[in-house]
Amino acid sequence: METELKEMNFAHDAFQFQWDEIIMPALRHFYKVHGHTDVSYRFVVPDSDDAWPRLSWNWPLGGTVLRVRIGNGFSRQVGESKEELKKMKLCYEMTIFERDWNEKILPALMELAKCTTIVLWGSRSWYHAHIRGPKKHGIFVSVES
Repeated sequence: METELKEMNFAHDAFQFQWDEIIMPALRHFYKVHGHTDVSYRFVVPDSDDAWPRLSWNWPLGGTVLRVRIGNGFSRQVGESKEELKKMKLCYEMTIFERDWNEKILPALMELAKCTTIVLWGSRSWYHAHIRGPKKHGIFVSVES
């Protein structure tokens, strides 16, 4: 009986089958097309598009990735695929917002803090620009240089 099941490609573990045959192929293709794996939670794999793996058509890939990110979905499969997911830079150990803060915003703020020559506004520029300055197209503009 096991031989017959094997010949039919019977899936003994539905989660593993989904991961191996639907999710990972779709995620690989998304990465190939977009260059990242920041899949919007609304993204659904297009139907009848031969560029995408056929089994993944109409699959809510964005919802699946969201469950991986915040709901610990497919945790065993994620653990087993950790290296490939890292290569694709899938953010799953923290939210995308936390990642962006740590990798983009905070380093930029740290660099800005090192700058000692930045003069954003003169002492009264804000007052003149927004309180007393002339209007041009409904926007106050600074009259100081």
